[in-house]
Amino acid sequence: MGMPRAASLLMAFVLAGCGTAGAIRESEGYANEGQYAESVEVLREQLRRNPDDIGLRNAYYRRVETLVRDAVREADAALERGDDDAAIAALRKVLAYDPANLGAQQEIHRIQVIRRLRPQLDEARELQRSDPQAALRRVQQVLDQLPNLREAQALRESLMQRLASVDALSPKLSAALRKPVTLNFREQSLTAIFELIARIAGISIVLDKDINPNARASISATTTTAEDAINLLLATANLQKQYLNADTILIYPSRPDKERDYRSLAVRTFFLSHSDPRQAVAQIKQLFRPKEILVDDRLNGVVVRDSVETLQAIERLIQALDLPQSEVTLDVQVLEVARNDLLNLGINYPGKITGTLSEAVNPGGAGVAVSALRNINADNILLDAGSPQVTLNLLQRSGNTQTLANPKIRVRNREKATISIGERVPVVTTTNANGVVTESVQYQDVGLKLDVEPNISLSNEISIRLAMDVSNIISETVTRTGLITYVLGTRSAKTTLTARNNETQVLAGLIRRADIKTGEGLPGLSRIPVLDRIFGTRQDKQEQTEIVLLITPHIERSLDLPAFQVSTFASGTEARPGIQPLALVGSEGVRVSVTPDPAGAGTSGALPPPAMPLAAPQVVQAPVEHVAPPAAPAAAAASAVPAAPPPSMTAPPPGRLGEPPAAPR
Repeated sequence: MGMPRAASLLMAFVLAGCGTAGAIRESEGYANEGQYAESVEVLREQLRRNPDDIGLRNAYYRRVETLVRDAVREADAALERGDDDAAIAALRKVLAYDPANLGAQQEIHRIQVIRRLRPQLDEARELQRSDPQAALRRVQQVLDQLPNLREAQALRESLMQRLASVDALSPKLSAALRKPVTLNFREQSLTAIFELIARIAGISIVLDKDINPNARASISATTTTAEDAINLLLATANLQKQYLNADTILIYPSRPDKERDYRSLAVRTFFLSHSDPRQAVAQIKQLFRPKEILVDDRLNGVVVRDSVETLQAIERLIQALDLPQSEVTLDVQVLEVARNDLLNLGINYPGKITGTLSEAVNPGGAGVAVSALRNINADNILLDAGSPQVTLNLLQRSGNTQTLANPKIRVRNREKATISIGERVPVVTTTNANGVVTESVQYQDVGLKLDVEPNISLSNEISIRLAMDVSNIISETVTRTGLITYVLGTRSAKTTLTARNNETQVLAGLIRRADIKTGEGLPGLSRIPVLDRIFGTRQDKQEQTEIVLLITPHIERSLDLPAFQVSTFASGTEARPGIQPLALVGSEGVRVSVTPDPAGAGTSGALPPPAMPLAAPQVVQAPVEHVAPPAAPAAAAASAVPAAPPPSMTAPPPGRLGEPPAAPR
């Protein structure tokens, strides 16, 4: 009963092994034809029959890994074509064989988000000619949700190139603020000027109660915009503004307490892909001095709290600095060339003759009696020369050996890489403390050690800082305690070299040479020149080893420098960073002055007459619009100037528009 059962089990194992081998061969055939799904199915079916077969399971996982890579490539190609459905179908094929694949799950979710955001990108493409500013805002909204979306990044770069020559960083205010106007005010009330500009632009201006009502200003600008005029007046009058909405501006004194009350702050987290967040924080602090900034090491992010204008400037800086670092693959060939030359020529004579006494003299073998020495003669002495052979040595041997190591290592720019090939041998250290001897063992690396640090320039030249150390075991010694120690030989080189891409540099000349001469023969005669090889033998041995290093850099990725409009941008003023410059775009003959409190001004709020006659201020704008003279501004608490529709086209009477009231008699 036992034998047939054992035979049956043996037959089952043999059949199972044949089935596994056949399934693996069939799977390889499908894989060679590019049918990865079929190759996985064959192994999956066989694995159901033999779940404990480790080799089959390993082959199955390898095929699944190949299938996953092929499906990911297929999904990427579908995304490049804009076919979201095909990309999702390819990734779901991955999940069918590897349900726990987190990367495929995240990619499917990402594609679904892209599908939801694609209408905004399409809308941005439609607006890129008519309104590139609005198109850029829509693209930025997409990038806020998917910072690594390539098509959105490409569209943003195109829009920034289009907007590089215009003031594209204006606030989101009413379009009337960008209409060309000409302003000519001379020593007029600052609040009256703001009221007039509000009427022109059709917006509302809210004035803080602490603004000096006696402040006067003069401005003369041709074909500028109301927005730029407001900014320039605020800068010269030591005032600040806060946008309440698209049609309302709050103006307040530039004081720390007012900044705390009115200036809105925001929090933005910048997720870095390539830069070190701590280095980025140091650069941001040095340039913009934000109110609060933190580092998130877990997400490789930087959290900043400051005004919106400062955050916009920081965002532009991060766009210019967060770039993928260049990389290079170093193809290293290390050759150890050994040359051995041996010349052994001469006659090798027996080296010794042994003499003994016969048994008649030494019967016991343990010693010789003194009385027996009287019987010693030639017949009692036995000589033994061993093997009486004379050997003629005629040997000349030479050999060249090469030991080749060819490691390849990929390293980022300005990062250090180490290549170590060899073994670790124990090194014994002896310590004597108060007569107690202790030995400690440390391990020494023996072999090849190569440290490289590349520096890739913008012209694709690679400067390599290189340190090479080659060591070997020369001999072994035994300590008093019986431990074996080693005598090590070493050759090292340290240099900095420059090579172009795919250019091979050679470092050679690390040579170790040994000349060994030995001889033996008949005493005296073997030292006579010419006769030394007749009455003896001579051996000349020469050993020479040389280390040759060949290093070839291959640039895998160059530094992709940002465009000019990304690396160069306006950064505001020293007191208030931002990306909007203080300028009057397209203006000619600009003159601005502000008088905080004219001489003789009282505290009642009435404006004194000027020291010289005033010219009537003029406002020149589009022909369809006209501005009526504003009422005299109030000098007391904060007031709001609401927007008002422009009246009919009538010329304002001279001397009334913006003219201060007469001084009290």
